[in-house]
Amino acid sequence: MRFTIYAMGSLFLTISAIPASFQSQGEKTPAAQPRAVAAGSGVVLDVVVTDKRNRLVQGLSEEDFAVFEDNIPQKIVSFSLRGGARSQSKGLPVGTKPSPTIFLLDLTTTELDNQKRVFEAASRFVEKSLSPDDYVAVFYLGTDFRLLQEFTNDRARLAAVLNQRDTGGLSRAQTSGSTQPVPTSAAADAIQTINRSLAATGAAAGNAAAMTDASVVRVDAGVGSMGSAINQRTTRDILSVLEGISRVVEPLEGRKTLVLFSQGFVVGPHQEAELHRAIDTVNKANVAVYTVDAGGLSGLGDYPTRLDNISAQSGASRIGASGGESVFDVARRTGNETRESALRYLAESTGGIAFRNMNDLAISLDRILQDMRSYYELSYRTSNQNPDGKFRRIRVEVKKPGLTARTRSGYIAASAATRPEPLSAEESQLMVAARSGAAALPFDVSLAQFPAGAQRFRVPVTFEVPAREIQFTQAGEKRTASLLIVGLVRDQGGNIVTRVGTPVNVSATAEEYQVLEKGSVSFTNTIELVPGQYSFEAFVRDQNSARGSVRDYSLQLAPLGDKLTASSIVLGSQADPLREGEQEAELVLSKARVLPSARRQFKNGDNLIYVFNVYNFGVEGGKKPNLEVRPAIEKPGVTMVKLPSYRAEQLDTDPVAHVTIGRYVSLNGLAAGRYFFVVEVEDYNTKQTCRGRTSFEVVP
Repeated sequence: MRFTIYAMGSLFLTISAIPASFQSQGEKTPAAQPRAVAAGSGVVLDVVVTDKRNRLVQGLSEEDFAVFEDNIPQKIVSFSLRGGARSQSKGLPVGTKPSPTIFLLDLTTTELDNQKRVFEAASRFVEKSLSPDDYVAVFYLGTDFRLLQEFTNDRARLAAVLNQRDTGGLSRAQTSGSTQPVPTSAAADAIQTINRSLAATGAAAGNAAAMTDASVVRVDAGVGSMGSAINQRTTRDILSVLEGISRVVEPLEGRKTLVLFSQGFVVGPHQEAELHRAIDTVNKANVAVYTVDAGGLSGLGDYPTRLDNISAQSGASRIGASGGESVFDVARRTGNETRESALRYLAESTGGIAFRNMNDLAISLDRILQDMRSYYELSYRTSNQNPDGKFRRIRVEVKKPGLTARTRSGYIAASAATRPEPLSAEESQLMVAARSGAAALPFDVSLAQFPAGAQRFRVPVTFEVPAREIQFTQAGEKRTASLLIVGLVRDQGGNIVTRVGTPVNVSATAEEYQVLEKGSVSFTNTIELVPGQYSFEAFVRDQNSARGSVRDYSLQLAPLGDKLTASSIVLGSQADPLREGEQEAELVLSKARVLPSARRQFKNGDNLIYVFNVYNFGVEGGKKPNLEVRPAIEKPGVTMVKLPSYRAEQLDTDPVAHVTIGRYVSLNGLAAGRYFFVVEVEDYNTKQTCRGRTSFEVVP
């Protein structure tokens, strides 16, 4: 028995707005603007201004600034100085806002001797420099990933965590062994206390911030589920963590500061798309990344001066995170692919600073604190109202001589109506956790291809999970289960094109469950794509047992030519009658929809149903299609059974001219093992032939 959900059309998940997370007493602050900007909305920038000696500059007015988007001047619609002795504003309220700060301790690259300096510098910073309006969270990336301290303005608590320096696992920089990670539930329990801690200190401090319940739920779902997911030493670990943290803190209002303590990492050419995606996510969440080289003085001599001159202040020559030769390309080339290059590019693309060659890390932290305390916030309404999904470069100039402005490199123009957020924060972090493989959930996916025109494909996507692997709970007289199913289609640039999936709830009586536990639960959804090369990231999670897995597939869609062509061959063992009013489409035979089997496992005696379409046959001169179908079953390399041939003549023109071919075959007398279903189709009108082949397995 299979429990099957069949969904027509593409499914998208839209994220509801999250209320503002931080508010000053007696003052309503505007909600943080998304960094993937919809057409017609404003673009909000945090700008740090320095003089020739790299000192912060306050007291500037709106007239002192010029903003350019793709080198086109933009009109500033709001302006304010956040913090500082003097404040001027237009369109936005001014006041000291609580400042959320994240410490990310990357011990995967930091040597043991340098770890001590990192913890000591961070501890001194929170003890001596934090104000009641500064809220700090501490994350650790080593043999696993975890939350060491939820957001708090309690300096003593933060110092105690940093002074302890016992994260439960050693750095991968000096050990290849493994440790037992903190259970996911422990991290979840810790993050749940954020609301209570902020509320308590808010009541005591009077003007301190309080986080809303909705935001805590978002943080809990995102961070708690990451748990100990990151356990492999690759650049992807750090980028995934940065993306995950950014998605989690995105609901928090205003500018966020993330301080990454690391000895750096090298981004290879095949990982640049991941780097750019991570930076886009960080910018969307309004997070400024400051990288602190935990290695101190390198002793490797002088780096090339060109590398030292690459910065977010480079002006018109700066190229953003998408297209052409980026600043990162230059940095990596001139820096001979040093680990520091990635840290520098990451910081400067998000409006932060990269600190290196400093044994006294406190100097770096003091400068970060200055940026947190004093920056300009300005906004403009873009003159380019085309929601084309492209990266737009931003440049801010200060008209007074000798001054430079530092801000993020740009944003992606996305229409909220046509480009919905493909993943929620919770889904994103659950997928990160599932990649660890700690509690894998087996499942299979099939991706079929049905041409729907010269430049269009319909792709039925089927997920199938063995029922015996799913945890059912008793609910009254029924057994219930819940699955989270997500599929992401990405183009060659790594951009998400579309998604499939939905939460799937299963309910069965005791009698139904006895049959179901020997079968599977499946979900089928059809998406439409243009020809091209795609990757498909599949994720399934059992919500009751918290087991989940992620699998990756490739999908090549070649344009439909003019020769006799067959679609993918879809196999199954069950079919459902079409519902009243339901239109026929692919996978339909004789008014019944074939339920695809992603596992392709059948038993001796089952009815194997096959279905596929044939295109580009001859119908000239009013002729009907005249196709001969010759199916067979093969053992690898050996023809086992030649099935009876037959003629196919039924023409269908929706959405493109095709003939649907399919029948069922009784699998009698086949021993357990792997087989191939093969078919040859000959068009007697044009004397062309095409062939198709797909595998299946007979199980005991």
